[in-house]
Amino acid sequence: MGASEIAAILRHAYEGLAARDPSAVVSSFAAEGVLHIENGTFGGDYVGPEAIAGVLAGLFEWTGGTLRLDVEEIFTDEKHGVALVRETGRRARDGVELDVRETHLLHIENGLVVDFWDLPAIAGRDAHEAFFSETR
Repeated sequence: MGASEIAAILRHAYEGLAARDPSAVVSSFAAEGVLHIENGTFGGDYVGPEAIAGVLAGLFEWTGGTLRLDVEEIFTDEKHGVALVRETGRRARDGVELDVRETHLLHIENGLVVDFWDLPAIAGRDAHEAFFSETR
């Protein structure tokens, strides 16, 4: 699979997320694909479609459906993808807003994501962790 096909898979997944269709995201992962989230309440490794769908549902609930990942740029080769995104949202419980840049790193095999790392930019790391924290 070439770089342009990988880019199309990623665009489809991000468009699905924007449309609040988690199946578009989940279907881009291999059966044992892993979503790695670094910090906060949702920090951890989510393995497989059910766990990934669950964490996405949790993120939508946490933000009252306001979570957005606006893709600024996508880079790919035949096995990897990098997406530079701007993540915004409003925490449902108290209206606190998030506006940070992130890098998403992906390893792809046979057209499916096997590893996905969600990495907030250093400049926004503290804000990201505070936003996704149980403490106020």
